[in-house]
Amino acid sequence: MTTETEKTSLSFGRYLQSIRIEKGISLEDVSKETRIRREALLYIEEEDHEKLPDIVFVKGFLRAYAKAIGADGDEAVRRYISRLEVMQRIITSDLDLERSGSGGVFWRRFLLSIGALFCLIAVTLYAVSMWRDKQEQTSASSGVISEAVPVESSAEKSMSDPGQPGLDKSAPAATEPPPQASTATTTESDADVAKDPAKTEAPIAPEDDSAAQVPNSGYRLNIDTIEETWVKIVIDNQEPKEYNLYPGDQIELEATDSYTLLVGNAGGIKLRLNGKQVELTGKSGKVVKIKLP
Repeated sequence: MTTETEKTSLSFGRYLQSIRIEKGISLEDVSKETRIRREALLYIEEEDHEKLPDIVFVKGFLRAYAKAIGADGDEAVRRYISRLEVMQRIITSDLDLERSGSGGVFWRRFLLSIGALFCLIAVTLYAVSMWRDKQEQTSASSGVISEAVPVESSAEKSMSDPGQPGLDKSAPAATEPPPQASTATTTESDADVAKDPAKTEAPIAPEDDSAAQVPNSGYRLNIDTIEETWVKIVIDNQEPKEYNLYPGDQIELEATDSYTLLVGNAGGIKLRLNGKQVELTGKSGKVVKIKLP
């Protein structure tokens, strides 16, 4: 089966339009019955996907339209979903063709980027290694000079006073620098502590601000799902939220002022506001709009 034949066989708009025309029902009558704008019904019959709303709303419109003209709502939804899948496959195929044409350029750029990254890492590692070697050489040179000074001082003292009795060549002069270094280290540490008193202070624990995060709402709305439906909810005139609900699903929402609900299936949900039951007027499968409280 060709792609064009698939598109024709999966036409949901032509399906509903043909049944409506056969039964002599006008779009105005369908609009009054379903409370759906005439323009939206035209978009469905013309299958104008760019002007149709989100898929969850289109499903509700198709079921309401089909019920108004005596058609099969499930068949209309099935054709709509199948049509979307065919269009997605066509778009994916076109993208694959475009990618295959520019694949060589992509891989060349990718390999060049990887090569440049490795070169940058190698240069960085080399620079770090050279810096460490230089630091080690500097530290070693400083250590040799500090040890040579006391030995030279002891030799000069023994030559200037050769008659001094009981002179030991391994005099304490060679062993005195370590305590001096220790004292210097201790003094330096004390100075650091004096300069930075924060080192001796215990860290201050962050204040607990969880009490400021407790919500304060005036209404609580519970939604229990009986049949599959879609719901669009506006809380306190904020941005609307959309839900696709199935039997057994439950939602709990809080508001300060009000709720505005657009329900795709009036018999699909039960509402409780602050624990009290709210009755929905309308038959199962009918789109209704309600404002609470």
